[in-house]
Amino acid sequence: MDKNQEFENEVFMNIAGLSADEQLKKQSLEWNFASARHRYTYNFRYLGRPIIQFPQDIMAMQEVIWKVKPDLIIETGIAHGGSLMLSARPLKKAKIPLVIKFGQIFQKKTEDENQTYHCW
Repeated sequence: MDKNQEFENEVFMNIAGLSADEQLKKQSLEWNFASARHRYTYNFRYLGRPIIQFPQDIMAMQEVIWKVKPDLIIETGIAHGGSLMLSARPLKKAKIPLVIKFGQIFQKKTEDENQTYHCW
């Protein structure tokens, strides 16, 4: 077995252990609610754009995009565009064309309410 496969097996076992740990699940849920009172998820940026997500979710999303290489990603509830940029990055690396079209989500006034961003 090569080193990458050994690592993947270790990750699989880690995730299984985390999933089975009921006390950790309870503590994690409590932490999520407690941190929400302080708007914890508002403290992060992706390539300079605010991304209102937990860092763990940001990492998980880019891993899923890289592994699945979807033809289409539809995101709703866009605030500042950070997670759109996060979605676009691995698609660009995988050479999957992507055009993002949206309204005034970047909180700046434009003459054209709809903006199209070509990621490359």
